[in-house]
Amino acid sequence: MLEIYQSHLYFANALIALVLLFELVINFKKPLTLKLLFLGFIGSIFIHNLAYLLSLDFIIREICRVLIILIGIHIIYLLNDFKLNKNLIVLTLFSLILFVFNLVTAKLIQPVNGDLLFWVRRINRILNSLGILALFIITFQKMFTSLDEKNQYSKKIKKWTKITITLVIIAILNNLSIVLFPSGVFVSKIISSLIQLTCCILLVFRPPFLNRTELSISLGKGFRKTLEDEVNTDEFIKEFFTNTYYANKEITVDDFALKLKVPTKTLNDFIYETTKMNFTDLVNKNRVEFYINLVSNKDHQQYSVEGLAELAGFGSRQSLYRNFKKFHGGSPSDLIRMYK
Repeated sequence: MLEIYQSHLYFANALIALVLLFELVINFKKPLTLKLLFLGFIGSIFIHNLAYLLSLDFIIREICRVLIILIGIHIIYLLNDFKLNKNLIVLTLFSLILFVFNLVTAKLIQPVNGDLLFWVRRINRILNSLGILALFIITFQKMFTSLDEKNQYSKKIKKWTKITITLVIIAILNNLSIVLFPSGVFVSKIISSLIQLTCCILLVFRPPFLNRTELSISLGKGFRKTLEDEVNTDEFIKEFFTNTYYANKEITVDDFALKLKVPTKTLNDFIYETTKMNFTDLVNKNRVEFYINLVSNKDHQQYSVEGLAELAGFGSRQSLYRNFKKFHGGSPSDLIRMYK
């Protein structure tokens, strides 16, 4: 009976992961690095579960299982630092090499219980699991030192990331339990499947701001190499979108250019090439979207139109109404009434 439930879990995970892969390709507009990590994470879940359903070689299943954990760690780090850590990458590659060594020796040599190779592999697996745990601890510390409480999205990021971190901890401990208690492998598989299912659901309900980046850089067409070299795209996205720079009423394109350490003209050209808007329109469009998010948030339902406009970065009620009509249509007051 338990085997049947396990088979159903594999099928559910593979199906949801496949649908989520297409959804991420279509809807996710974050920088390419994060998008690739998400696709690699979900792709590993899909292949891992499909391999069990089709009874493929155990090496495929095991590699995908470890990739899920390692990629998950890098996703958490990237979300909170906005760039990959070279030391983490090196440690990850080293961990993969140790893991592949164990898989190859298990398949080709078949070590006998108690011989030297058996203990080498066993110690190797324990060290590998502890190494992955160390990677996670570094990422965990980075998360809580990088988030700015003044950022309007910080609470949402933390809630979502805390759940993700909890799942990663369970996955690491589950991975270590297989090494220490080989007899409990079936229970470990069920736990692993449930973790993967929860991860897929978490990605389906990821914070909306992760999809809100509007940069559509075309490296092969009108995007000029000089702009790409001078303006750090990741820094632009981090400051403007993730840190809600546009919600500051006092911002100017000169101030933002100074923050990014680039000439104002270069920044203006970059913004137009990547968004087909000028700086003012880009700011006001995102303020309107931010206002809509605030209205839909129950924590802000007691605010007036003016109060929400100020939180979104608008200097006056009139500015809100003018830009709301331009970028959304309708009335901000009607939107508030709709959510009450």
